[in-house]
Amino acid sequence: MITKKALITGIDGFVGPYLKAELANNGYDVFGLSLAQADASNQIFKCDISDRAAVAEIIKAHKFDYIFHLAGFSSPQEAERHPELVFEVNVNGTINLLDALVEFSPTTKILIVSSSYAYGHPKYLPINEQHPLAGTGAYAASRIAQEKAALTYTDRLALIITRSFNHTGPGQMATVIIPKIIQSVVAIKQGKQKSLLMGNSHIRRDITDVRDVVRAYRLLMEQRQRGLVCNVCRGESISLQEVIDYIKIKSRISFPVEIAPELLRKNEPLNIYGDTSLLKSLIVWNNLISYPAMLDDIYDYYLQFNNTFL
Repeated sequence: MITKKALITGIDGFVGPYLKAELANNGYDVFGLSLAQADASNQIFKCDISDRAAVAEIIKAHKFDYIFHLAGFSSPQEAERHPELVFEVNVNGTINLLDALVEFSPTTKILIVSSSYAYGHPKYLPINEQHPLAGTGAYAASRIAQEKAALTYTDRLALIITRSFNHTGPGQMATVIIPKIIQSVVAIKQGKQKSLLMGNSHIRRDITDVRDVVRAYRLLMEQRQRGLVCNVCRGESISLQEVIDYIKIKSRISFPVEIAPELLRKNEPLNIYGDTSLLKSLIVWNNLISYPAMLDDIYDYYLQFNNTFL
């Protein structure tokens, strides 16, 4: 059996370790790019994706069969604070990687992770891949520019772009809304917090478990079609109020929910969910982890490790 050699950029982010496990469990030899540090295995390389020469050196030396490009700014809020840096990383970093592949490893297949933020406010639901790219702000603009740049390489490289909707799971930072709600409830249960602070709890979002997302990434890479953009999403939405209600039952405690004006966002869409038609035409895939199972796992994670994160 021939071992498939895969590189994950941004391997030490939230999604990276889940993707590494998914690939390793399916026969891949997994390597990674980390902004932080290399490791003793010689399979994690310290590399800033915006360092063109460093990226080229790694691609030239190793000739990967597959690259999963996760590295980049993933926080819209942080992107607004560092707009020039987000373009340097998300756009120029992607170009650096693609240019290195063209020069040194043109047969490598690459999956580039973009974001549903590129769509902006939905003009219709569910959002399919033909929806206008009307996202605003530095983060959405960087993803739109990243996609446009990447698609100019389709005559030279085998690439696929995913527009990934919200995803979460155990271990995600509590700056993201679902872990933030659940960590707060655990803190209330442990007597470290008195109430849950929220913005608009009635908004609905399409949220997939990260373990289902990385399985979709692997299957998309293994199928033959290239040069396309594909949603990765659950295909249905859940309200934040439903999350709160479920976790209230799970935790077996009652607590007040307070509206924090600073958490309210102007003109926020009430409902967003994606169309999975293209995704399911390309691969045999369904969500294996339900909303309740996903919330249970995040709750149990924070219940066990909450003292570390507070």
